[in-house]
Amino acid sequence: MNKNKKLVEHFSIIAHDAVSEAEEVYDTLSKELKDVRLVREFFMLELKKSIERMDEYFNALRKKEALAFEKLAFIKGFAIIGMAGVKLFIGNEYTISQIANLMTNTFRSKNSDYGDSYFQLYEKYGAIAPAIPIENKCARLLSLLKGKNVEVKEESIADSFLDLACYSVMYAMTVFPYEAVMESRNQRSS
Repeated sequence: MNKNKKLVEHFSIIAHDAVSEAEEVYDTLSKELKDVRLVREFFMLELKKSIERMDEYFNALRKKEALAFEKLAFIKGFAIIGMAGVKLFIGNEYTISQIANLMTNTFRSKNSDYGDSYFQLYEKYGAIAPAIPIENKCARLLSLLKGKNVEVKEESIADSFLDLACYSVMYAMTVFPYEAVMESRNQRSS
């Protein structure tokens, strides 16, 4: 299997692994939070909590503390928040599974255009490199959710949530190698 095809398959598996949890978040929000303001507050709170968990992880990493595997939960949290956010802000146009497919197609295209730059940054700068685009996307989302007037109007809230979900899956790819993901998948299916 060529490298790009393997990367796309890796991305797709990880993205689809978060679908059921993202569907649960979406279902809960769409039933219980009819007020758009409350939905925005929920996402702001969840983003802030995930950022705090990410900060704890990187602080432990910098201090060379033993890292508990659970500390990596923020990665999946960002993917789930991202997918549920896309669905909430674009309406019922897509299922969560279709959003995971959209993410995979976006990854395929952008990875081809950018030439593996994300993974090259990870190799060059280490585990902190993937956190930077996630943190930037969270900052943008927090501004959009607060209703701040933004200069870049071409990127909607749904686009920002999609990017956040994609970056979190890409980060998961650096933490959970292809071989481990395939082994886990094979164990679940047998």
